[in-house]
Amino acid sequence: MTEWIRFNYKQDTSLFGILVGDYVDEYEGNLFETPKPTGRRISI
Repeated sequence: MTEWIRFNYKQDTSLFGILVGDYVDEYEGNLFETPKPTGRRISI
């Protein structure tokens, strides 16, 4: 099951992505329509 999360990164509080182990794959757009990956992977 995909685990979507909202997170803060460098003072940006409007980010969301998929939790994958010890990192987050960031997405953009509308979470409930067709979110698109940004290509950025952030370590937690």
